[in-house]
Amino acid sequence: MVAVDTPVGAGDNSRLRRYRIEDPYLRFWFRFVEQQVPQISRGRSDIAVDAFRRDWTTWRGKAIEPLVHEAVRRLAPGLPVLEGADDIGSWWTRDNAHEYDLVARSARARRTTALGTVKWRERKPVTPGELHELALARTVVPDAADARLVTVCPAGLHSGVTPDLHLGPADLLAAWRA
Repeated sequence: MVAVDTPVGAGDNSRLRRYRIEDPYLRFWFRFVEQQVPQISRGRSDIAVDAFRRDWTTWRGKAIEPLVHEAVRRLAPGLPVLEGADDIGSWWTRDNAHEYDLVARSARARRTTALGTVKWRERKPVTPGELHELALARTVVPDAADARLVTVCPAGLHSGVTPDLHLGPADLLAAWRA
């Protein structure tokens, strides 16, 4: 019911942990519905709808990350960019000054094979600045000096943005077709 996330590459005894409700529907309920039940009961569903409209995009961006991790885990054996990756998830520092959505690590080679960003936006492609920021992560994430760059965004890429791998929704869905 509750998932415990640790940064990719952190040991089992790591104190860096994040807890989340595993079921996406239950997570949605607690974020958007449960808090608004009193307003809805008073006939003020407009307040609930306004809260949903205000927070949906941000919430959706975080909610999709575990699904992206699983899709990438399933796709990794067939993607040369993720060669040898056997640990896929997020990575962050204790103070949250640095947080990266997608990190693929090879335990055998003891290196980070790929760093990625998940921008779950329908109208705004990944920008050159976002890719540059991701490239800088190579100096922050352990053993990532030669990590490949991966972007995940339904809106695609701005012209001139050339990651080592870009995945869209169709690519992610293909992970469950095999």
